Amino acid sequence: MTHPNFRNTLGLGICAALLLALALFNPVAAQENSSAEPENETQSMAQDLLDTIHRFRLRNFMALNHYYNYTTDPDEELVSQINNDMDSSQELISRIDELAGESLTGTEMDDLSQAYQDFSDLMDTSIEDVRSSGYPDLRLLSDMANQAQNLSVLSEKLYNRVAEQDQTPTAEKVELARQASVTMALMVTRYSARSSSSVAQVFQGADTEKSLDELARQFEDNLEELRSGANSDNQLDSLLSDVNSKWQFIRESYINYDEENVSFVINRYSTGIVETLEESIERLKAA
Repeated sequence: MTHPNFRNTLGLGICAALLLALALFNPVAAQENSSAEPENETQSMAQDLLDTIHRFRLRNFMALNHYYNYTTDPDEELVSQINNDMDSSQELISRIDELAGESLTGTEMDDLSQAYQDFSDLMDTSIEDVRSSGYPDLRLLSDMANQAQNLSVLSEKLYNRVAEQDQTPTAEKVELARQASVTMALMVTRYSARSSSSVAQVFQGADTEKSLDELARQFEDNLEELRSGANSDNQLDSLLSDVNSKWQFIRESYINYDEENVSFVINRYSTGIVETLEESIERLKAA
């Protein structure tokens, strides 16, 4: 195993990451307001739950992205990054279960927990396979890609379900920033997969048929909307300007994704965009 006792304790707190998770492309059908300030403890917990699901989705995508990079460059530093992401995901899903309590009925949490455990186990096995043979096993890759897609669908449903509940305060700009962040995480994961000929044969990982250039234009639209009106907050305006600068540097690589580009550069700037968007989300939440 890649990590001693790696996520085996998950079943103690819940019922027993690819991708990952999340409602990537469809705006949440929740009723939104401009402030989204929680009025009581129940609303505060619901808001925390929504934020935790978002971060869970994001970590799973980034773990998968690091794995795809690992298949082309078996560097143990990448394994450390994968493990860090997966450890974070484990903590987040435990927190999701704790916050959800009895607010969710049916099998949503059980299904999500099992999907994550399956994804986690496949990630461990896939890493060990590359370590031992020097290249990925296509059967394992296919299984993990399918499981990542399943995890993504389940996470999206759970995110939307929580957001649609009356006790969950939501804000349009926060939701838009989360969507942009997860979309970029999906984009860089797909780009990394395309950079590996073996991985590209089996990549799925998300419940969408949109091409990279379509996702890029969607991201760009979201970013433009986020930046509109941001100049009233100097810190937020600075963060989003930084995102835009990075985006302009790699934009054509996503729009014209069939052209030869340096994957390392795309990864570096895309990851930086995700990190800065997450800072922007915290700023928006505090506004």
